[in-house]
Amino acid sequence: MRARITLAMVLILVVALLLAGAISFTLVRNADKQNAIQTTLTQVQALVGASKASPFLKSLESNPKDLPDLKEVIDLVGQVAGLESAGTLVIVKGHLQGSPPFGISVSDLNLADLTKGVPVAGSVGDLSFAAAPLISLPETLGGMTIAIVLVSQITFSSDSVKYFALAAVIALVVAVLGTLYTTKRISNHVVKAAKAAQDIAAGDLNARVETSKGDYPELVALESAINTMAEKVSQARQLERQFLLSISHDLRTPLTSIRGFAEAIADNLVPDPAKAAQVLLAETTRLERLIRDLLDLAYLEAKRFSLRLEPVNLSTCIRDVADAFDMEAQQWNIRISCHIEKSGLVAMADRDRLSQVIGNLVQNSLKFATGRIQIELNDVCSLMPERKNISKPGHNSPVEKFAYIAVVDDGSGIAKEDLPHVFERLYTSDRGMMRSSRGTGLGLAIVKELTEAMGGEVVVFSPVENGAGTAFVVILKLDQYNTITMD
Repeated sequence: MRARITLAMVLILVVALLLAGAISFTLVRNADKQNAIQTTLTQVQALVGASKASPFLKSLESNPKDLPDLKEVIDLVGQVAGLESAGTLVIVKGHLQGSPPFGISVSDLNLADLTKGVPVAGSVGDLSFAAAPLISLPETLGGMTIAIVLVSQITFSSDSVKYFALAAVIALVVAVLGTLYTTKRISNHVVKAAKAAQDIAAGDLNARVETSKGDYPELVALESAINTMAEKVSQARQLERQFLLSISHDLRTPLTSIRGFAEAIADNLVPDPAKAAQVLLAETTRLERLIRDLLDLAYLEAKRFSLRLEPVNLSTCIRDVADAFDMEAQQWNIRISCHIEKSGLVAMADRDRLSQVIGNLVQNSLKFATGRIQIELNDVCSLMPERKNISKPGHNSPVEKFAYIAVVDDGSGIAKEDLPHVFERLYTSDRGMMRSSRGTGLGLAIVKELTEAMGGEVVVFSPVENGAGTAFVVILKLDQYNTITMD
């Protein structure tokens, strides 16, 4: 792995250096060309200025036959100035007489501009040239334009190429060393992370990856994610074992009772068959409820749970649940009361599942309440003063409002360390006295899943008053288009 990363990075660097070299070489050559052209143009203009001081120039205006003498003067001036490639161009009526300098074509010279008195300059291959008009004779004297042309060899900077090659070699060596160091650091982290992942996959849930804050943040994040995954898997495994043990216990207890009474009935050892039948019926009902709750959780987690959402009058639903549990509560000398602040609150929910949610909360409170359970309904919650109605973004957007259904008991309360886990299936905590009830230990987990499936949320507060009591609050979004009793 380390060799592949190093090779890939070196290849990328080599390609980048070659591309940079090609671009730099092109730019340097263009700069040399422009400098040579400008130098040649400056020289030819200086030569024109020197030639205009010659006495032959005025004689040429009256006697074009002195042109050979002018050419000799220009050649002489060019030799004195060290310009051996200096020469003259004779343009008659837009046409060049004679041949252009070696390596330069007529089209490169732009005779039209020279005739108008405009200097021309350029390059052809490794040659730079410049031409400037010296004198233009009138039509009476032949309409002749005489220009001085200068051709120079472009000298390209060879030192820049050498320096670039040297810099490229140094950069390549440094890059290889840096790549080896970097890939070593990266590969060490990846190898450790891969080994930890393999150990976790093999069942070693205690495997962890050592992290260091001084390393690359992305690699530290990867290692932290693997450690978090291992911890979550370990917790899930522990919860799974706890779940299986609890389910086994909940299944074994009623089955043992059913088997014992069935054997006693078979042996005619039951003095009161009717009472035995009631016990058998109660235990089978408990088993049926446990299995139904397990199926509900399985369907909810598999997202195969269907809901029929409709406007539901919350106050009516609460009163119906309270009436259903009133008889059981009286057996334990517990009073269930309803405190409805607003009876017209309507939410979009599944009526049967909402009744199941409230019923599960009441059933849970029956295990721990000492004398009172109160079901409250309001559009504000005194336990959550920080929660306010939130306006949706946009013009004239309605304010989102919520209904708060609170089930409050006067039990001993829940320990602070247990609060984050109360909605986990079969989670047990020491809440003091817990009376026997027909619950399965899955009720609160089902409450959370069903509430969230209906677009709401559920929270728990403990203690509530005087260091005791527990309150479960179900939060549902109100249907603002239906605020009257629907049942």
